[in-house]
Amino acid sequence: MRGFPAGLLVVGGLVMVPLADAGLWSQRHLFDNESFTDLSVDVLYEPAVSDALASRLTDEVMTHAGLSGDLRVVVEAAVDAVGRTPEFEQIFRTTVSAMHKQLERGDPQLVVDFNKALPVIRERAASIDASVAAEIPDSGLPVITVIREEDAPPVWQVVDIVRRASLVFPLATLVLLAAGVAISWRRARLMIVIGIALVVIALAMALLVGIGRDLLTDVVGTDVELEAFESGYDVVTGGFVAQTALFAMAGGLVGAAGAALMWRQKRNRRPLSWA
Repeated sequence: MRGFPAGLLVVGGLVMVPLADAGLWSQRHLFDNESFTDLSVDVLYEPAVSDALASRLTDEVMTHAGLSGDLRVVVEAAVDAVGRTPEFEQIFRTTVSAMHKQLERGDPQLVVDFNKALPVIRERAASIDASVAAEIPDSGLPVITVIREEDAPPVWQVVDIVRRASLVFPLATLVLLAAGVAISWRRARLMIVIGIALVVIALAMALLVGIGRDLLTDVVGTDVELEAFESGYDVVTGGFVAQTALFAMAGGLVGAAGAALMWRQKRNRRPLSWA
């Protein structure tokens, strides 16, 4: 009679593995402000991302200052130079930290505010063309929208679920799987099944990360933004995929332990001719 409840416990634990994986990663990188900011800076260092941000900032400054297109080269050079400075990294960190609070609150859109960069851009532009710099205000730059909930509802749904139980899922998964093995008569065989299932689930999750990348690119705008998104996505999900690989390794170890236990049981079993 133990086979059925043991099976239910194991199935329940395996179903929760993806949530446990996401919960652990989110707890380390998504819901910790400092880790989130550090990860965002890593994304910024990607050439495609920094180029896209510089292009977007140039557009915003040009529009805000009401400059003609022939002056773009000056603003572009100033923005590009500022973007490579430690001062801008600090501004970026502050901006991203504020965006993280938006994520924690569950705001319908995530925005970044680069107002503090305007005076620095203006100062750098003055070293190139003082007349252009004189046209750039010190404040009033509109916020830049990173992503809207209406464009990617699943992102908000997953974040909300994981935020509510980011530590509960891993613990529940471990308890369910351990309990299933503990009450089973055929523990070795069940451990092998769990090990194989963990490997399959981990591989499926890694595959879904790639599929998610393709789906989210549909809501990205220009080619420059698309390239930046793909680079940033790869940086962000790289840690998650690496962690998922650990789940696969854990599955391999559990399966190997089950196989070793089965071999030991067969070895210790008395032959029928024993007397």
